[in-house]
Amino acid sequence: MCSVSCSKLTLLISTCAYNISEVQDAIAKQETSASVPTENIMDKAVTYIKSQTNKQKAFDSIVTKYGDQLSDKQKAGLKKFVR
Repeated sequence: MCSVSCSKLTLLISTCAYNISEVQDAIAKQETSASVPTENIMDKAVTYIKSQTNKQKAFDSIVTKYGDQLSDKQKAGLKKFVR
């Protein structure tokens, strides 16, 4: 009886360990493929706008590419660099 219970317990532990490993792998993949942090986008966007002669075109390009990741306040802040 003990060997049967131990076998079931071993199987249960193995299954749990496999599931934990699977979850950890999924989390790691999400973290590595996560989008660019907003702060980094803002820094790069400001630098890019400042470096371009056509600042409106640069701003429009950023909003097209990253607009869904930026708040209205952040977009307004970037707009201040357009002259």
